[in-house]
Amino acid sequence: MSGKLLLWVTVVAMVCISVAQDSPDIPIPEKEMDNLQTRLTTIASWGSRRTGSVAHHACIDWIADKFGRAGLKVMRDTHIFSLYDLSEENIGLSVDGENGMKKMYPSAAYPFSGLTDSAGVTGELVYIPKKQYGRSKGKIAVVEVPNKSVPTDALFDVQFEFPKGDTILPERIYNPVLSSTLFGPDLVKFRKAGALAVVAVWKNMTPGMAAGQYLPFTFPYKNLPALWMAGDDGRYVLDAAKKGNKASMLLNGTLDTAVDADNVWAMVEGENPDETILVISHSDGTNPVEENGFIGLISLAEKLKNSGKKPKRTVVFVVVAGHLRLPDLTDKKKEQATTIWLKEHPELWDGKKGHRKAVAGIVLEHLGAMEWADTKEGYLPTGKPEIEVVYATSEKMRHLVKNRWKDRIVPLRASIVTPRSIRHLGEGEPLFEAGIPAVALLGIPSYLLSEIRNQSPGITYDKASTLANPALVAEQCEAAYGVLNDLTEVPVKEFGKVKHVGLCGKICDIIKVIGVMNAKE
Repeated sequence: MSGKLLLWVTVVAMVCISVAQDSPDIPIPEKEMDNLQTRLTTIASWGSRRTGSVAHHACIDWIADKFGRAGLKVMRDTHIFSLYDLSEENIGLSVDGENGMKKMYPSAAYPFSGLTDSAGVTGELVYIPKKQYGRSKGKIAVVEVPNKSVPTDALFDVQFEFPKGDTILPERIYNPVLSSTLFGPDLVKFRKAGALAVVAVWKNMTPGMAAGQYLPFTFPYKNLPALWMAGDDGRYVLDAAKKGNKASMLLNGTLDTAVDADNVWAMVEGENPDETILVISHSDGTNPVEENGFIGLISLAEKLKNSGKKPKRTVVFVVVAGHLRLPDLTDKKKEQATTIWLKEHPELWDGKKGHRKAVAGIVLEHLGAMEWADTKEGYLPTGKPEIEVVYATSEKMRHLVKNRWKDRIVPLRASIVTPRSIRHLGEGEPLFEAGIPAVALLGIPSYLLSEIRNQSPGITYDKASTLANPALVAEQCEAAYGVLNDLTEVPVKEFGKVKHVGLCGKICDIIKVIGVMNAKE
């Protein structure tokens, strides 16, 4: 498989591919709704939770406290990460024009690209088409990055959708996560060519969608400053680069290679301690949707404890850290932060002698997401719920989801799917690779990796709390709790086996990937 194909494989896993709407009355207790709203507001108040940051630590401690208050014994595993940290105010680009230096509005820094000092880096701009890296020596390179679509059937096999009869997933999916990683600048090659810095300009993307995108987030540190531009400012930089104008870039932040963050986990012991159900999410994220799945885990834990009944199987709740810093955890494909927890705690799931056996799993990510989209007027909320992709990796899992999802009444757009050979998106992938039947829910908004901004364009702090609809979150949690109850009761032999795509299917998927890479912009 070529390097580009491997890049595609890596990025698709991260496409993990709004204003709250009025919702009908639902049978959720008022106190529970208030709790969910309060918890969503708390998440919004933290801002971005880059792995190992102060905000991330606050989130981890809060999660541990909530599990403890629910009556669970909390365990923590510490891991070391790198933290690339710079504020919105310390990202800048000024370009020489007819009237002197003109201040641009960068969309975002390229995470773990590189840093400058407080004076920035100054040099001649040069437009680099078709990977002509050698022309960038001693200059600030400017490249264009297309926002290309992916054929949906390269990612998922759709089994059924809600509302019934509607077509939820489009034939092709656009998401900045894919384009930034597959078509973004190769900073290693630019650094070897002697470039001073790199400016990547988005094509076919408004400044609103581009603003704050923490992308790509799957690479190690590159030691070459780079940032993203879009819209009119992006076009201005492209024109200036073709003329050889001078520019000054500022990425004045810090790189700490020894920050820590904890995986948090807790158990509710069942009547049969030898069989476990794994319930998983992650704690690091960029906004109130990415990630908020842990409030679903807390809700399920509270419901389970408040029921006063001991589940027939032990339930293990796991909130992992490092989803946004996978290079610090693993260099292998098809591994996520959950993979590390599984490796560290085989006694809770692998079924070997003296070990418990995980018979099923639930994964919750990006709950209650509301849709935003590029329009002629800019990047705006549509008023619709975002598509929720629900993996159900065995026939029995699909039956359970259909039974629990059919009675939901808050407006939703849900596609129940199985993964293709490229990747299983999100933290459910390690369960899939381990052969553990699971239900994994994740919303796929275009702003998934967007950090909230102090000023527009983009999603600003005054709009952050509206990205997730609490009524939708409540119903997703209620449906997940129903599935959890089902999983504690279903005989093991009925769960069925996780099936992977066969050789012919893999060949078809590779052909589709090649088509994406060769498609015209």
